[in-house]
Amino acid sequence: MSAKPQSRIFISYRREDSEHAAGRLAADLRKDFPPQQVFLDIASIDPGADFVLALKRGLADCAAVLVVIGPRWLAATDDKRRRRLDSPDDWVRQEIAESLRRPDVQVVPIVLDSTAMPNAEDLPEDIRALTRRQALTLTSRHWSSDIARLVELLRRSPGVGASAEGAPRGPVPEGAKAGRLSRVSATHWGLFGAALVILVTAGLVAFRPSLIGMRTVAIPGAKPLYAPYKTGDVFQECVDCPEMVVIVPEVVETGGGMRKSSDPILKPFAIGKYEVTRAQYYAAGVNIGQGCWDAAGDSREKMRERNSKAPGFEQTDDHPIVCVDIGEIRSYFAWLNSRTGAVRAYRLPSEAEWFHAAMAGTGDVDPWGDVGARACEYANVYDSTAAAGKPDRPAAYECSDGYVFSAPVGRFKPNAWGLHDTMGNVEEWLEDCGRGEPQSESCNFRVVAGGHYREALKDSRRYLSESSNGRKNYTGFRVARFL
Repeated sequence: MSAKPQSRIFISYRREDSEHAAGRLAADLRKDFPPQQVFLDIASIDPGADFVLALKRGLADCAAVLVVIGPRWLAATDDKRRRRLDSPDDWVRQEIAESLRRPDVQVVPIVLDSTAMPNAEDLPEDIRALTRRQALTLTSRHWSSDIARLVELLRRSPGVGASAEGAPRGPVPEGAKAGRLSRVSATHWGLFGAALVILVTAGLVAFRPSLIGMRTVAIPGAKPLYAPYKTGDVFQECVDCPEMVVIVPEVVETGGGMRKSSDPILKPFAIGKYEVTRAQYYAAGVNIGQGCWDAAGDSREKMRERNSKAPGFEQTDDHPIVCVDIGEIRSYFAWLNSRTGAVRAYRLPSEAEWFHAAMAGTGDVDPWGDVGARACEYANVYDSTAAAGKPDRPAAYECSDGYVFSAPVGRFKPNAWGLHDTMGNVEEWLEDCGRGEPQSESCNFRVVAGGHYREALKDSRRYLSESSNGRKNYTGFRVARFL
């Protein structure tokens, strides 16, 4: 039996502010509540459904609304640089206003990390009552205990705590989750989808296949993905796995116009929506290597003491992992492929794949184009924040992104294909060998790309070669996957 009406938990958030945190919140709540009871637009709206109607229906059936507020929630602007909250058509504002008008709905502001709760005078009149609701802080450092407090609060809420009879509680086995999500979505895929559901019910389809050459496969995760694929489709194969964006190349672009790649012929692939986070990396139980080069040029003694857990500045679980070398990254991939049942499918992206995904069909790796003042909307760069107090090294971009060192992933606008932080934040290891070495798994140097928080991101952003055994507190990685 499905969850009864008036029992849903609705998660309201801004994608450019807190998409990653909202997705993680929804995944954790589904461990304690029936999955269909937690409404998040990306995961809860089936392919082909009317987005507006589905959102209204989800809000109408809810008993609790969680308003996720991150550092960019209040000041987010549209393409004309007008504050979104000031528009009566803003969906986040409408969601909150409608919820506050209903006395039977519990509205809980969820404040992320060190974000301050907005003041009443900063909000439109129809949602100022939000500031009178007791907020709950959700921090990366204490995520599990914060989630436990939220779950306890929701269970005490009328219409939420009592789950429907027969509804599952706790973690759902991966195979069962994929099968159930496939059945929910099958009606939107015609007879082809119905036939697949019958096979799942009969136990004849396994949801951990190799994807090569298969056209009837659902990848398990927050939302099933069916082949044939299209650029921009997103999937996630397990709770600890990276979210992946499908890329189906139409025109091959190699090396960002700088040089030809060693892998110029591109086939469909998937690439991480975000850089791999500390939480994802540590879930693999990989050994922590000692010694990490500092971008600030600290003493050798201090650099020898540094590692991925102590890189020389504060990080949380949602920050990109840094201070890892190629050997340690390969250990992570061994775990990830074992975790998903894939056979060497997850790996580092090739240079050609990375640049194709970073350019996102625009011909330029900079998602802000030629307008340098907009760089801080899309990337953590060497801006006025990082350059403060450094008269001998002025800012490369006259804007402020709010971060001196690395930023949590997903805090900035994505490129045209939905990838975050391809430029800036931390530079990323690639599979290609560097310095003219022939391609092999044991080459001494490998290509890195994308630049980082202390770079001017000029021509050097295109590609550099780093020692495969080197660890740096400004170098991380994102994953790629064969399809």
